[in-house]
Amino acid sequence: MAFCIASCRAQMGRFWLGFFLVAMSSRVVAAETESLDPENFALGATVRVSSEVKEAKAPQRDSHLGSNLVDGRVTTWYWTPNRDELAKPPHWVEVDLNRERVVGRVAVWVSEETPGVPIRVEERRGNRWVALATLGPAKPKSSTSSTEAGDWTASGPWVATFDPPRRLRQLRFVCDTTDKIHLHEIKVMPPIKLSAERPVKLAGRGPVLKFDFGDRALLPTKGWLSVNEATRYTADTDYGWRETDGLIGVNREDGFPLIRSFVAGLPAKDRDGHSFVVKVPNGKYAVAVATGDPDRAVPGMRLLAQGQVVAPRMGTGGAGGCDAETFVADVTDGTLEIRFESPTTWAVTAMIVAPLKRWPEVQAAVEDLEDQFAKRSPVLLDNWRERKPDEPDAKLRMDAGRKTRGYEVFTRPLTSPIYPSTIPAESEVTRRLQVRATPGEYESATLAIRAFRPLRNVRLTVGSLQGDVGKIPADRIDVKVVRCWLQVDDMYGPKQFMRVPELLEPQGRHGESWVRQNVTRQFRLTIHVPDKAKPGKYQGKLSIEAEDAPAVEMSLDVEVLPFRLRRPPATAYGIYYYPDREVGDRLVLADLRNIREHGLNTICFTLGPDVSVRASPKSWDFSYLRWLMGLVSKVGGFDGPFPVCLNCGDHEITPKIRKAVTRLVRELETERKKQGWPEFLYYPIDEPFRGEKLERAVSYLQACKEVKGIRTYATVSMLAAEKLAPWLDVRCQSLAVVNGFAWPDALNAARADGDTFWWYSNATRHYFTPMRLKSGFFFWNSRATGEIYWQFCDPGKSSPWCDFDGEGHDHIAVYPGLDGPIETIQWECYREGVDDSLYAYTLERLVAECEKKGVDGPAMVQAKKILKELSASINMDIAAGDAKYSFRRFAYLHYICDWKPGRFERERRRLSDAIVELSKLQNVEP
Repeated sequence: MAFCIASCRAQMGRFWLGFFLVAMSSRVVAAETESLDPENFALGATVRVSSEVKEAKAPQRDSHLGSNLVDGRVTTWYWTPNRDELAKPPHWVEVDLNRERVVGRVAVWVSEETPGVPIRVEERRGNRWVALATLGPAKPKSSTSSTEAGDWTASGPWVATFDPPRRLRQLRFVCDTTDKIHLHEIKVMPPIKLSAERPVKLAGRGPVLKFDFGDRALLPTKGWLSVNEATRYTADTDYGWRETDGLIGVNREDGFPLIRSFVAGLPAKDRDGHSFVVKVPNGKYAVAVATGDPDRAVPGMRLLAQGQVVAPRMGTGGAGGCDAETFVADVTDGTLEIRFESPTTWAVTAMIVAPLKRWPEVQAAVEDLEDQFAKRSPVLLDNWRERKPDEPDAKLRMDAGRKTRGYEVFTRPLTSPIYPSTIPAESEVTRRLQVRATPGEYESATLAIRAFRPLRNVRLTVGSLQGDVGKIPADRIDVKVVRCWLQVDDMYGPKQFMRVPELLEPQGRHGESWVRQNVTRQFRLTIHVPDKAKPGKYQGKLSIEAEDAPAVEMSLDVEVLPFRLRRPPATAYGIYYYPDREVGDRLVLADLRNIREHGLNTICFTLGPDVSVRASPKSWDFSYLRWLMGLVSKVGGFDGPFPVCLNCGDHEITPKIRKAVTRLVRELETERKKQGWPEFLYYPIDEPFRGEKLERAVSYLQACKEVKGIRTYATVSMLAAEKLAPWLDVRCQSLAVVNGFAWPDALNAARADGDTFWWYSNATRHYFTPMRLKSGFFFWNSRATGEIYWQFCDPGKSSPWCDFDGEGHDHIAVYPGLDGPIETIQWECYREGVDDSLYAYTLERLVAECEKKGVDGPAMVQAKKILKELSASINMDIAAGDAKYSFRRFAYLHYICDWKPGRFERERRRLSDAIVELSKLQNVEP
């Protein structure tokens, strides 16, 4: 679960935990004046609300107050209190613009948790409030009755347009629901200025053409050409759509102007797509096409240029994502034609076209566009500072070979970050990659190129590996390209961000790979050694190639070790995973396979949105559970036990609720046994660290234990673990000093109470070294029998593709892709860490078996020495680690560890060498 308590609560959507509720009758609050959105009159307005929520444990954040409605950020919140007695309807918000304005439209961003009840917009006339309009979920535009149009426009804010515009100063927004309401933002805007419909000419606009696709209500971004749903290509125009039927313009009303609006296409029986045409002189062109939507995922579509497929599957795997495809098109008839095809819907945000020799300018525009999606809105990063990588000065000699080639190839340890600005040392230059692994193991290697001049169509190719004892096929070697992007980097202080390496994207996923001058691009290879691979050395070739540049050939040497890694029995390697937020079996199966391939054997999940103890029916519907466990069984290898969240929430404990908890556990256990599923660990409440929540946890766990033969689970502090010990079987301890974690006290206390000792932590994002140590050698040395992480791929209410739009960071291990998860370097480091722990465990078991058989000798002495030194080198005192790195709370094992990147490979080699030597002793199996 979450390392930072506030972050965890925000991301899990359990925002009502730990708050006290304050009814604020006609409270007056003034918003901080901002000038980042000149078309939003509400910025700097005065706000009065009928009631609001104030967070008790962090009052300085005031994260749910009425002032958040006019702060320019659609990611902050305004809430009415949960309890009706503190917030009687109607709920209302008054906005005073401070002076009269000509208003053409208003928009309100409404949380998904708010009932779909209309919001009434009123204006002040003297002492009365008079209705102006009614806001509700968006409906399909009148130009089409397609349900797909409704799907596109239903996202985003609720909007009302005034025709004719009104001169207004004071507005009120009223909702009559008896339930609580959660709102994000209110915008008050001038009338729409429709773009002119006139023949469009490109004279004087070239040679780099940048097209901004969007709704007619938006003016084009400076330096970009406007394209809307009605921009038609004719004999009198130089660019436009061949057909406009089935096109709609979509405006999300928030974010950078370039990304907030786009053109979407709708399917029809007599049409498989739409074509966009640009008149250009004959020749070869560098082209980039980008899609993305701040509020929803863009379905997969096919992209064609000049009738040839350039992107067989383009789209985004989550709201706020961006997919930019780069390619070369050959124009021979004076027109460049780009076609969008999809059986469902598609969307286009931007397109850049330039003569081929000017492709670096196209790439620069793409990178700027990707940055805008990562930032989402200029308001989110107001007063933030970009931190540059702290790297040693390095220089490469510019000899004749490098000058001719235009680049150099180098490698670094797996957990060492490589940035776009990284310049390698001469000692890092290589023509050989070496890997050691056991049968069945996944093992990684990395290399990078530093470009001295612009390089187009950069690619890495790998052949099969051949050895005296067999062959490792080329399809067992996966090549990924590392994508660097903007992420929060608050290690050394708040409000800092940094361009970091994180995403591992399939090579060719975004078309041609272009590397600009003085930029570094990293590749990562993962070799999956076949289960039946015979021990020995395998050799192969890999090649780095680029257009109009000499290739570099390198050797790839893989040594398959003569033993298999052992896995400790009854040990859980797990992660929190919420498949109910995926769409369809295909993506969930892809997720589960990926989780298994990374060495995990359990997941923590919920019972779905329709099962809770508060709504206690005569019998619960477990169809979601049967669906999920069916997919888990289909993938195989998940032997549990599975922590199952019971959705108890934080309701007042009544006899009825207690009985519902007991009955739910009993029915779940009956279903589990009937289906033959692995053990469930019943998990009624999350993080009951102290106070009232801890008292509720006692009642919940007692209710669970009314069912004989089951085991309970909870994420706990040291205090909670001891308080709950009589009813808690698996204590999963927070790996944080603030929650009292101390080792070996936590382990010894669990054992003394007869409990199972697990621990949990956050995914560590782009801090790779602590991820590998924590999941590997630290876990082995902790003697825990379970480690579990927050979490796989769900940042809660925020977008996974923007790290700045939530109350906490996106502590996710992977990102959503069109056809399955997009992996990250930290996720690979997790797998490497799991294998590290297995190497240590394998040697440990061999030593124990040799001792039992009375085997002794130099190999035994060396093996014991290695294990003792390894254990002693791992700092288990998290408090001491945090004190050592006092500049950052939660620094140790989350941001920083004491190990340098290259040490992991050295310790792995020592362990594997010792295992091989010990295995040679008589009657000892490796």
